[in-house]
Amino acid sequence: MARRVQVFSDEAGCLTFKPPGNGVSRYFMIGTVARADLRYDVTILEKQKAYDYLREDPLRFYRTAWYLHFKFVAPRIVGPLDELLVVASSLQINRKRKLVHAAVSDVVAQVSPTVVVHTAFAQTMSDPCLQVADYLAWAVQRKYETGDDRSYALVKHLIASEFEPFAAERD
Repeated sequence: MARRVQVFSDEAGCLTFKPPGNGVSRYFMIGTVARADLRYDVTILEKQKAYDYLREDPLRFYRTAWYLHFKFVAPRIVGPLDELLVVASSLQINRKRKLVHAAVSDVVAQVSPTVVVHTAFAQTMSDPCLQVADYLAWAVQRKYETGDDRSYALVKHLIASEFEPFAAERD
């Protein structure tokens, strides 16, 4: 029987490729909450391990991050007969918003095993599920960026996967 699966996403970290510190993050993360079973999956990308061509184009890096995340997560949360709705937290930057929305929509449609796919974008504060995704991304980011795992310890039981596609790159 087909299900309706709702996924809510938020990101942590920045797309600036400079040495970490002074507001520049070491990691960029995409996390999703699948509402069907409230699982949380996060993809953690150490920016310095990205290939040069990705670091030179933040939008291409962003699209690749989404591709890696959703290619890993989609088969775990949705089947061929399901209907999928992905709601992503919307960026505040107007000039890049359309490009980012198109990147997310294209990637989700490309890697989802289902043919019925919808994407939407909303401000984090407008939806409780986006707020959950935001908090979980923040808790994971604090663990990785600063080593402070107090908030992470509170939500660890909700985390289904922590995928690090660049972990073996350039070690």
